[in-house]
Parts: sequence; structure tokens; C-alpha cells
Amino acid sequence: MNVLLKEHIEVKRLEVELRRLERRLGSQKDPSRREALRNRIYEVKADLGWALMDQREYKRALKLYRSLPWKSFGEVKFNGYARALTEMGFYEEARKFLEEGLKVYPDSYVLWVAMAALYETMGSYFEALECVEEALNCFPEDDSVALYNKALVLMRIGCYGEAREIMDELMERAPRDPKILTQRGYLALEMGYPGEALGYYQRAMKVWQEDPTLNEGISIYSGL
Repeated sequence: MNVLLKEHIEVKRLEVELRRLERRLGSQKDPSRREALRNRIYEVKADLGWALMDQREYKRALKLYRSLPWKSFGEVKFNGYARALTEMGFYEEARKFLEEGLKVYPDSYVLWVAMAALYETMGSYFEALECVEEALNCFPEDDSVALYNKALVLMRIGCYGEAREIMDELMERAPRDPKILTQRGYLALEMGYPGEALGYYQRAMKVWQEDPTLNEGISIYSGL
């Protein structure tokens, strides 16, 4: 199934669930059940906002994030706002927003990862590495995203050996992830091993053909 169609279906599914929950809330009288429904509505709004950003519908996404309460969804709001601002090209605004978020949530893995990704986008690679290390110091259950970002930054600054070690570890964890395979191929190419790179690209292409995703497909084709 085409990734754009999959994303569209996911948005529609979340929109239907949100409407259903809001109807239930309107007819529910029990205070505890109403509170549980409100929390579930906030969760669905956050998921829907994220899915809308996948489709570059940033205004709709931001409207949903604004409706979330700061007290119980502050970290989610900071992360959602920062992603929208970054992808819209408002880098300085996104940085200031993440700085505010990290003052409130200094041990937030997701906010440190977001800050690292922002700095990488801005070309501030050493600052990105510092943020990645802060993310890893939060000791998350799954540190794959931070490690992947660290490998990308190391590749940008020419530290290919360290990047390869991380990419190889990530491939052991997720041997069929086309994103990781593609970047491993790019790394091999940068290190001067075109034959090895081709092997990784071909593996990534095989996985991608089974479950196509647009951005990964573009990366693989550019590698080939």
C-alpha cells in the first residue's frame, strides 16, 4: 500500500475515533468515567496531530496540540510544537520552544532527541551530539532513535568508524529496517566501499518493496 494512502487512512481512523469519544463524553454522567474519556481524547488528539504532520498539515496539527492541557500533556505539547516549527522552517522558534520545554522536563528523552534533530537540521553538528548524549543519559527503555541520530551526526562530521559501530548495532536490533539499511549503505559509500554499499541498498530495496514508504524509497533510489 502506498505510504500516502496509509497515512491518509490513519488520519481518518483517528478522526473517527476522536468523534466517537467526544460523543461518548457528551452523554457520560459519571465523573470518573468522564475524566478517563477526557484523557483518552487528549491522547487521540496528540496522535492525530502527529499523523497530520506526517501529511504536512501543520496548522491543523497545531490546533490540536493547543487544545491539550499543559499540566498533563506538557511534554507532548512541547514536542509537537517543536516538530511543527522545525518542519515549517522556523528553526530559531523551535529551538527556543525546546529550551523552554527542557527547563520544565530536563530529563525528557523525546525533547533532547528533538533538540538534537533540530541542531542537525541547522548544521550545528557538535551541539547535536551534545543533545544526543543528554538523551542517552535519560536511560530510555529504547534508545534506538537517539543512537540513529548520533550515527547520522557522526557521519556528517566524518567520524565514519564510530558511526559504523552504531549502525551495525542498530541493524542487529532491526535487521529489516530499510531506513537503517539505507544509511548503512550510504556510510559504506562514503567510506569508499561501493560494492558493500550496493548490497545494503539492495537489501533495503527488497524490504521497501514489500512495504513501500515514500521517503525511504527516495533515499534508496538516490543511493542506487
